[in-house]
Amino acid sequence: MIPGGKYRHEEWRWREFALATLGFTFYRLYISIFFVSNHVLPQPQATMANSAYDAYSFLLAFLVASVALVRRPAFFRSDIAAALGAACMALGALSYAALSVGGWGELAGPFAICASVGVALMTVQWGCALGVRWREEGLFSIIAGFFLAAVLNTGAGLFAPAYQVLAALAGPASCLALMKLRRCRAASEGSLAQRAGSDMRAGGAERVEAGFIARASVAFLLFAVASVFCSMPMEFSVIGGASESDRLLLLLRTCVTAAVCLVALGLAVLPRTSLRSIYRLIPLFLVIGGLSAFLQELSPLVAYACALVGRLGFQLVFWLFAPRIACCSKTPAGRVFAVEFALYWFGYAGSLFVVRHLWPDPYHVSVDAMGSMVVAAIVILLVSYLFVLPEHDLRVATGEALPDADGASAPASDGRSAAGAVADDGELAAMAERYGLSPRETEVFLLLARGRDTAYIQKSLFISAGTVSSHRRRIYQKMGVHTKQELLDLVEAGAV
Repeated sequence: MIPGGKYRHEEWRWREFALATLGFTFYRLYISIFFVSNHVLPQPQATMANSAYDAYSFLLAFLVASVALVRRPAFFRSDIAAALGAACMALGALSYAALSVGGWGELAGPFAICASVGVALMTVQWGCALGVRWREEGLFSIIAGFFLAAVLNTGAGLFAPAYQVLAALAGPASCLALMKLRRCRAASEGSLAQRAGSDMRAGGAERVEAGFIARASVAFLLFAVASVFCSMPMEFSVIGGASESDRLLLLLRTCVTAAVCLVALGLAVLPRTSLRSIYRLIPLFLVIGGLSAFLQELSPLVAYACALVGRLGFQLVFWLFAPRIACCSKTPAGRVFAVEFALYWFGYAGSLFVVRHLWPDPYHVSVDAMGSMVVAAIVILLVSYLFVLPEHDLRVATGEALPDADGASAPASDGRSAAGAVADDGELAAMAERYGLSPRETEVFLLLARGRDTAYIQKSLFISAGTVSSHRRRIYQKMGVHTKQELLDLVEAGAV
């Protein structure tokens, strides 16, 4: 059994977890090959990889943003869109090969554009897929995917020719895993589109929801700018030095990624993991990244590790945070995640573009300049965390959509105190196991035991009203009760 936050089921969906982890790993690996500064590839591939950030990262952001403008964003969660994205990613991998063949260098640009199109399509796909079951395989697949992608990236960096092979296989492998994951989910509990479905939305809180998503997206943009300002100058400075080898820095990057993932994993296994607790990691990681400017004289490697924490830590938190918000929104999940990712990527690529053009030689930035950028990053962090998206607004906005954010914030529907006041999660889960409830029935039972009504359960678990009714009937049969009042009495009696 893998502990999955609040709901700890004996029957963990290992197959879905493996598919989600494998697919997201290859997606992250492909991005690390094409859309980050690369200092491992041989020339001229390394030159193309580095310039691709300036030339094609903005194109990627525009392509993802365009998803929010289409009338039917559900298409971008279909198998056709996934196959098209995989084909474009495979074509994009030919850009490296084109640079190695004489006379084919002019084709590297079009192939790299294909890579941007493919990543844009797969980004929306994985954003929706991982947010649907965020509390089950989604949360842990994201953490595992980040770590495994870093390991593969290190292995390919130590054996540079493997980069071309991994780049060619990453897109199709990610697509196949995603399609298989959908089939797996559809066979067990209905189609993915039904659970993430955003077509049936209540209009009462639509204005509030839209405002919250807009502020969250702007906050992601500002946090991305802060992460680059407090980390990239230090990274460039250490990479430009002659004392440290590229392979040592690559291994250090993998170790830092592992440490960041362990911190997130330790938080994820807590019984009451919520978006608020994950949100608090952002200032922690960015402050550690800001320390890099003041540790350069002490130890370049320590400063480089701190800078990596600021950049990689925020990337991980974004993926832990944004998909869940998208799938809890009152608008189509694909459209919401497209807005979130596009602004995040605009901030990330744009701030790096500014850093590279403010200093013609980014590998030799002065200590004073680094200190100024860290101060700017801290100011941006404070403005974003305290004013743009304060923690209080996050709690209010997600308290109704996420049953764990504030279990006592919503009143019980029948006017009595929720059973959760006398029975904690472990007792309720043990009771569900004792009566032989399935994992999905356990989720419904945990909400029923707190007095939640059908509308709340439907919105929280992304299932239809008919599905809630059928689960409730089976729960009543297995527990030997006939009404909700009898169920609450049974829960209270079992908790005494």
